[in-house]
Amino acid sequence: MTPTRSSASLDAADDTVDGPRIGQADRHEPVDEPGTADASNGTGAADAGFSVKETIGGPLGIVESVTPTLVFMVAYMIVRSVAIPVIAASVVSLGFCVYRLTRRQKVRSALMGLLLAAVCALAALMTGDARNYYAPGFVVNSFWLAVLLLSLALRTPGLGLIIQVFNQPLEGGFSAWRRRWTQDPALYRAYRDATWLWAGLFAIRLVVEIPLWALHLSTALGVARLLTGVPLFALVVWLTWLIVAPTVTAAKKRQKNESAHKDPQAKDTQTATAGTAGDIDMSANNSNTGNADQGAQE
Repeated sequence: MTPTRSSASLDAADDTVDGPRIGQADRHEPVDEPGTADASNGTGAADAGFSVKETIGGPLGIVESVTPTLVFMVAYMIVRSVAIPVIAASVVSLGFCVYRLTRRQKVRSALMGLLLAAVCALAALMTGDARNYYAPGFVVNSFWLAVLLLSLALRTPGLGLIIQVFNQPLEGGFSAWRRRWTQDPALYRAYRDATWLWAGLFAIRLVVEIPLWALHLSTALGVARLLTGVPLFALVVWLTWLIVAPTVTAAKKRQKNESAHKDPQAKDTQTATAGTAGDIDMSANNSNTGNADQGAQE
């Protein structure tokens, strides 16, 4: 019986056959210049495997973010009281934690959601006002907006701090570490623009939601919280990737090229130093030999 070849095997065989026909010696892979990584699609080589859906927690993470607020809003529209919607939203958040624990999944995002839901519930129950279920969000958004604006004022973009901590751990002190990326014009510009983008996200939430809170429009406030939550967050994550990924990739390539250029120079310097030391030793030996011969003649 003749063995059946899979399509993957056929493709691999076709590639092998096509190679000599094209001429492997004449084929050259394109080399990206620094700052131009995949400029054709604007995403850079670093976007391989990137997924906005996974970045925001996947389908379960999206449901965890949306459901408590949605349950609170719908329940309040039905009963027009605070206690039942708060209890319902809290039970939903707790349910997600239990679900993740039973599935032995990471519970960090679920615990954060539960903690936030508990704070929101307390704010609503203590004041007896459904609007205040959304008030803790104002505090969180105001905090991050202030932090990002302060980082921009200090010429140390907040997004750059976060990304560089993972790319290049602190070495040689904070000041030296900071200078390595803030003095790179392209890298600094990308981090600055991305930081402004995130500051805009938090500002939009506040500008949209606070007037609705002030006008006692609880239902409209809930809808606004949903729209400025996951959808806007996902959009900002995607735009941040488009801005930052090509520049970070180009910066890494530049650093590798600089290291590659420095190593041969260091080796040449060491060789030259060793050669000079050898010449000095030979001169010293010749001098000593001459002195010994002169002493013998005397």
